Amino acid sequence: MELYGALGIGRDDRAARAAYDVEGLGFYGAPHVAFLFVGGDGGARLAADVGAYMQTLLLAMTAYGVNGCPQGLLSFYADTVRAELGVTGGRLLVGISFGHADEAAPVNRVTTKRAPLESTTTFHA
Repeated sequence: MELYGALGIGRDDRAARAAYDVEGLGFYGAPHVAFLFVGGDGGARLAADVGAYMQTLLLAMTAYGVNGCPQGLLSFYADTVRAELGVTGGRLLVGISFGHADEAAPVNRVTTKRAPLESTTTFHA
């Protein structure tokens, strides 16, 4: 809700929401995109490894002043990505659009609040 609010898109404005989703297919204007593929069955263990890699990549980008946006939506267009890039195998899990954020853009001023650790995690002794 905060994202759409910052963009001035109303809760029931399905057309504006869909138009914003289409911007994601253009990588939200970012100059670069990385596509993370896995080989094999693409099962849960490989997905977890890719998730850890993606987190490390995003943290490294941040350390170097580069902004990244993971986009699961791009995985729905794996055949198009393969055709455009000549990739012959693997399962596309996620794309990451990246570059330098436009700080003046309202969308880049949205900060997601985090749930308290105790409400999301249980520690067993």
